[in-house]
Amino acid sequence: MNCRIAFLFGAAGIFCSDAFSQQAITQQLDAEPGIEVSVQVSDIDGKDIFSFNSSKPVVLASNTKLFTTAAALVELGEDFRWETKFYLHQQRLYVVGGGDPSLRLINGANCAEAMLDKLAEVLRQRQITSLREVVFDDRLFARPVRHPLWPEDQWQQSYCAPVSALAVEGNCLRLSFIGGQLESIPYLGAALKVKHKKAAPNTPLSAWWSSGELSIQVKGVSDASGEVVLAASDSRPLFQNWFVEGLRRRSIPCATSNWLTKDQQIPAPVLSQFEIYKHPSAWTLSEAIAVANKDSDNFVSEILMLTVASQRSEKASFSQASASLSASLNDAGMSGGMRNQVDGSGLARDWGNLVNTATTSQLCELLQFMAGHESGRAWFDSLPIAGVEGKLKTRFNSEIFQPGRVHAKTGWIRGASALSGYLLAGDEILTFSIVVNYTPDGKPRTNNARFKKFQEELLVQVLRTWK
Repeated sequence: MNCRIAFLFGAAGIFCSDAFSQQAITQQLDAEPGIEVSVQVSDIDGKDIFSFNSSKPVVLASNTKLFTTAAALVELGEDFRWETKFYLHQQRLYVVGGGDPSLRLINGANCAEAMLDKLAEVLRQRQITSLREVVFDDRLFARPVRHPLWPEDQWQQSYCAPVSALAVEGNCLRLSFIGGQLESIPYLGAALKVKHKKAAPNTPLSAWWSSGELSIQVKGVSDASGEVVLAASDSRPLFQNWFVEGLRRRSIPCATSNWLTKDQQIPAPVLSQFEIYKHPSAWTLSEAIAVANKDSDNFVSEILMLTVASQRSEKASFSQASASLSASLNDAGMSGGMRNQVDGSGLARDWGNLVNTATTSQLCELLQFMAGHESGRAWFDSLPIAGVEGKLKTRFNSEIFQPGRVHAKTGWIRGASALSGYLLAGDEILTFSIVVNYTPDGKPRTNNARFKKFQEELLVQVLRTWK
């Protein structure tokens, strides 16, 4: 028994189980046309408890985030913080992105506006009341800022937001009516062009991007409740206009603003002599991975993957990042075999050439490896507790799962449903991974609700047969 994991659930014990019930319900589902099931249940030392097609690669959906967050922890450490750096020379301000994903609303606090407050204070201390130019550098992460295998027809959805080294509000625009006025976060001032569509009384708020940069159409009455979140088509106009408008509101106008191109460089003397401020992220890495796993936040997950890649290569891209994640885990001592991971979140999908795949056996190996790692507690704490929080808040509420027996990561995209994590069985800690890949047919038999019910039933059987 790995002693490092004991603090997670309590003292260890030695038990055995009968896998007959698990086998029956798993085989029954797997036998249906267009449905493939893969299951691995092991103890914390890697001994098999129940296994079904566990060596077959399957599409993981958001269970991909388990590899991403684990690699980020072992590569960067729990206390890592991103930094946004500012350089000032001859009234030209250079803004260099480090990938900070926390420039957003966090528990009611606007961390992006707080960064501008601090920067304005630094500029005023230097008696700067206006700027000749602001130059933005987001080239730490290579473009394109969206993975080519993300669903193109869903690009306006918040979970498809572009990824960039300079990003505000996760590269999304939040819209709501406050006091009868349409408010946006981030605040863009006159740069945001709004066209109101006619709506009947009590029409709920809806919005969508229209033609033209930062142009939206809005439908809904001024007393409508709710919020709409739109992913930006491109990260740069959103960040640029928010930043310039933010300085203007703080009485520091700038004449022009531009982005460094691929071949341009910030002058070396500026980098070595004229740094005026380094803004740390509001999140430590351990706090960021909790957002990635508990909320299944795609944007944060992609930032984590690209940040790992940036530590290992000159410029991080999606293609480089996958290899960087595997290298980080391998260097830390995990030999999990070949995987086919192409992004950090598991959103990428290719029906002709399966991507973001691994075996359920590999997922359990990861869970066991992290249980023994020095950052294992932070990783464990990032997983949602079933019936309590995150994507598992409304699941596993029956008495057999109390108190807090399931700590796991959910996953779903069209064609794949997954759940992997830790299960307390008596005093023993088990690792499990349950993945269903299927061909959607529009019928209840391939509805994700059915596969979630199967995951719960399978774990019920594990607990009931545990002796």
